[in-house]
Amino acid sequence: CAQQDFNAFASGIGTDVAFTRDAGEATAVARSYDHEFDLGKARFLWSITEDGMVDGRLAFNGLFGYLAWGVAGSPGSKKNGMHEASIIMALPGGNYSAVTGLDLTMDPTIEEYQIHPTSSPFRTWMTPIEGRDTSTYSVDSNGCFTAISFKTDSINGIPLNVEGKDELLWGANSEDYFVGYHGRDQRARFSVDWSTGEAALFAVPLATGEETHDDHDHDGHDHDGHGHDHNDGVHSLSETSATSRIEATVWMAATAAGGLLVSAGLFM
Repeated sequence: CAQQDFNAFASGIGTDVAFTRDAGEATAVARSYDHEFDLGKARFLWSITEDGMVDGRLAFNGLFGYLAWGVAGSPGSKKNGMHEASIIMALPGGNYSAVTGLDLTMDPTIEEYQIHPTSSPFRTWMTPIEGRDTSTYSVDSNGCFTAISFKTDSINGIPLNVEGKDELLWGANSEDYFVGYHGRDQRARFSVDWSTGEAALFAVPLATGEETHDDHDHDGHDHDGHGHDHNDGVHSLSETSATSRIEATVWMAATAAGGLLVSAGLFM
């Protein structure tokens, strides 16, 4: 999991595992992008095709709990645009439950979603947007890194302004399989000028009183009265990466049955 390995992975070189809706098998691709923005724990890379599509990749220097990016919510939406955001989101399993998390015996998925306008937990917006063509989306991961690759001109029917700027956001979790807390260094809002390659992290004017990424509360936990730290009693992905998906799922189910529930459902 060295930095030079992530540099190669971010560009799509040396990918160990890749999932696509059509193939569902391992692939390795070498790509080249016109623009790149360093997000700290992630990199956002893209080119604009001749037919006006964004051909890009979000690479995350972390294990595959979930990975997502998309268009920020409308002006005034809560948590710096997280609420109402339309996103492309990859999950390492399916059949989500707030109690047992994702079923890791199922294939990874990558779909479009819209985050609830007022509620953060994934269970409140877990239904993918219907009728969207996601055939050009894929997710690949190995024991160290995760990436989403995509080719699109819109998310949830919202056109990407390929001749100008868009307000975007990204988020990831490398701790567990409950589609929960992303960590302070595993999400951000940022702006991108698709055509020029200029990009910048979002800064909230202090006079607005809007909550920042570092002070917004994480409401709507599925604790059911079992208050605890996010990591208490929960195997991290690094601890379970050497086990099979089935073993990880069995352990999580057993843990939940014992009353150790995990924070569920926060993208940002």
